[in-house]
Formats: sequence, C-alpha cells, structure tokens
Amino acid sequence: MTNRSDPYRLSSGAMTVSFHELDLNLLRVFDEVSARGSVTEAAAALGKTQSGVSTALRRLREALGDELFVRAGHVMQPTPFATQLAPRVRSALEALRVAVDEQAPFVPRDSQMVARVLSSDYAPLTLLPRLVDLLSVEAPGVAIRVRGSEGKARDLQLLGEGHAELAIGYYEADGATFHRRTLWQDELVVAVRRGHPALREQELGVEALAEHPHVMQSQVGDATGLVDAKLAEHGLRRSVIVTAPYFASVCRIAARSNAIAVVPRRIAETLREDFDLAVHPLPFEHGSFPLQLWWTDRLDGDPSHRWLRECVYRAACCA
Repeated sequence: MTNRSDPYRLSSGAMTVSFHELDLNLLRVFDEVSARGSVTEAAAALGKTQSGVSTALRRLREALGDELFVRAGHVMQPTPFATQLAPRVRSALEALRVAVDEQAPFVPRDSQMVARVLSSDYAPLTLLPRLVDLLSVEAPGVAIRVRGSEGKARDLQLLGEGHAELAIGYYEADGATFHRRTLWQDELVVAVRRGHPALREQELGVEALAEHPHVMQSQVGDATGLVDAKLAEHGLRRSVIVTAPYFASVCRIAARSNAIAVVPRRIAETLREDFDLAVHPLPFEHGSFPLQLWWTDRLDGDPSHRWLRECVYRAACCA
C-alpha cells in the first residue's frame, strides 16, 4: 500500500506530528507566549493560571518535539522552529476568530480585547491619554499594549506577521497588504531651555541653529535628517551630540543643557510646561508630515478591529 502524504503535518527536528493530533487550545497558548514573551502575561490574557500555561507548553513541546521557548532572563525566547511557526499560527487563529466573530455582534462594553500597538513615544504622549479617556467610558475592559518602535521597516514586518494589531507613525509601504488612515498633520519646531543663548535674537536664525549642539530622536541611532539637508543648503552643518529613541528623553536633555531639540510641534507643546521649554519655529520652510494609523488587510473587516480604529480616529480628532 502506498502512503499518501498528510498536508497537515508539522515537522520539527526528527519528529513529525499530524495537525489532527493537536489540541488547538495548545496553539492559543503558543500564540500568546510567542506574542508576549512571558508565561505570566500569557496566562493573564488567556484567563488561565501560570501552571496551566506551563502545562500546555509542556504538552505542545512533547507533541512537536521542540523546546519552543527558552528562558533568557525575564523573557521567553523562541527557538528557530517557534519563530518560523509563530506567524502561521497567528494568521490561522485570526482567521478563525474573524469567522466566529462574524456570527455574533461586537459589544464594546463587554469586550476584554487586548490591543497591541506599535509606536514610538509620540502616540503615547499625544494621542493615548485621550484614547484611554474614551475607552474608560465606552469599553472599560479593553486594554492597550504599546510596543516601542523598532524602525519603520521592522514595525511593518511585525504588523504583517501579526505581532500587533495597529501601528501608529509615518511609514511607507506598497501593495495591498496594509491599510492606513491619517490622524493629523504635524510640523517640526525647535525646543530649547528657557534662556538658551541661541535665543538672544528675537528670532532663531539658521546660523544659530547650526552653531549649537543638537539632541535628536532616532529609533535606530541615525544622526541625520531633514535639518541636516536644510542646513547643507546654506553651507552649514550641525553637531548631534546625543541620539535617543524617545521624544521625552530628547526634550528633557534639551531642557537641562544648551542642546537644541528639533521635534514635532505636538510633542513640544505637550512637554513645554513639564520641562520649562521654549518653543520656536524652524528658520526655514519644511512642510508638514502626517501621523498615520496602519493595519493589515487581514483585520480590515473584523468588527472589533474596525471599532478600535474608529476609537483611535475619534481620539485623534479631540487630542
């Protein structure tokens, strides 16, 4: 007799297991641990005990013949096999969830949704306070988990692989994989400590902008940007003495030194009083940029996700 191959078989190392032999609840546990890197957080999200999640992981390890996760400090690091498996499991579970949810109306007040968002600290500083206010009234059981931006390309990769439901920022991508919606337009301004020597004149000039050291927000440590290109048009260069991934850190450093920070206006105005900052326009034309909400085509029609996106947009309109 000829054996027909089973299209639903998974291979890991020397072991092969049939999909039909798996308890699908184990895959839900795998998905949560993979997304959160923590047995404790996965247990809370699933409404299970830590021992229950640990037992489920043990059963799945035995079934697949792979360690799946290895503890590194306080984080559960996935094995190569688990890294390969995670986006496929996430995609399959999302498809099942959408299929089930389409049969029942989404009720925000009853929801226990945990929404994962990719963003720099721009959105948490400017947008999230208003969103939290809105959710506390309409859906008090909904929780937001913000994961710090890892750079534009990496953020979209994580979004596409199902590690987050939303990304907030300014990204560039082609094709039909992603959807986007503009939340607002912003512009860059200069933020410095009050009494900064660059402000001796009534208006901040290009020469003064180049003369003093700068502190710059950058997710990946890159120390060049639009300001450098504009200064180069005038034959000038600036010195960036510090880069940091958070706007709040950049503004605090500027507030306690003679460094200049060029940041979005909404950031400068949000932190102006806390850090005693002086805010001035840039001495050249540079245009505006959008803050955008991004999501995948896979979640576009999901009722709960559609509701969440509308909440973010309403919060942006009022922020």
